[in-house]
Amino acid sequence: MMRKKGVEGEGAGGGGGPKRSRPRIKDIARYAGVSYSTAARVLSRNETYAISEKMRERVLEVARKHRYSTDPFAHYMRKRRSHIIGMSGVMPHTLSDAAISYRIELNRRVAGINSSPYYRDYSLMLLLRDDQALDLEVRLGQGIAYMDGLIYVSPTTKQKPLLKRLAKHVPIVLEDAEGFDELCSVSVEQSGAIESAMRLLANRGCKRLGLLTHRGTEYYHNQVRIKAFRKAVPALGMSPDADQIVTNYQGRQGSHTAALRMLQARRPVDGLIVPRDEELVGVLDAIEESGLALGKDVKLISVNETEFSRHMKPGISVVRFPAEQVAREAFELLVRMIEGHVHGIEHILVPASIVERQSTTG
Repeated sequence: MMRKKGVEGEGAGGGGGPKRSRPRIKDIARYAGVSYSTAARVLSRNETYAISEKMRERVLEVARKHRYSTDPFAHYMRKRRSHIIGMSGVMPHTLSDAAISYRIELNRRVAGINSSPYYRDYSLMLLLRDDQALDLEVRLGQGIAYMDGLIYVSPTTKQKPLLKRLAKHVPIVLEDAEGFDELCSVSVEQSGAIESAMRLLANRGCKRLGLLTHRGTEYYHNQVRIKAFRKAVPALGMSPDADQIVTNYQGRQGSHTAALRMLQARRPVDGLIVPRDEELVGVLDAIEESGLALGKDVKLISVNETEFSRHMKPGISVVRFPAEQVAREAFELLVRMIEGHVHGIEHILVPASIVERQSTTG
């Protein structure tokens, strides 16, 4: 017996022919007397397609008559859309105060994404990563296989080739990547934040400034901070010196040692821009050990405010990063990329603010 193609007769079968449980678009097009492309656009609810209201209604009426409905799985396979967006951040390895603050900041980023009106159309999946893992690319590749796009927080310079490869398969927006020009990014304006902090310290009477960064120059935001610091020192009428910047130390003990070296040097610093949390505590230990008074003998600003620094006594002046706004901007940029509304590379810089407390006012 020869099988007949398509839908014959009224409904999903008739005249003894084989029954089909689901009519196809080409069947609806034939019954409505329109082309396949016209039927497909009408049935996909594409309101931008130029078609008369009478013809649109005829196609929809035929679809209702033959009980046409879309196949969600087929739609996904055709569009390659899961409506899942990933966010990859560095995984803390300990339960230290820094790790807890990082998780709180991660929650702030998620809250920023949740506040976007686009969020109702997407789900968010967190991908915590180990930047030192040898199989990082494999793990990320497995994760993005089911995603429409990825927000990648705090990339390193070594990860640039990896991220460019991944971007060939899925749209990617970087966070905290000022200076990474090849991919779209949303970052806090680190250079402006550092310059503002240095001007505040100079206005409070500091004559010699120091900068501590707890990670190395493989992180883009550290590169920007160091460059901005070096540029601002002579602009403020201060003499530059190589030992005013210390990078790539770890933890409370590392920041303590670095700060002691600056505070007890032949030309000691009297103004410091330092990291947060346990590194901040290490610097405070060094100030106390040197017999100096915070806010009077040494003034200090911490980059980036956390729950920990917000409640310290005496109060710590901070550079406050708008984590929620950065995450929301990154999410909305990524959605626009997914939906085909971004052509070329976009870089968005979000300004930070300074909150002054006793560590600079005395």
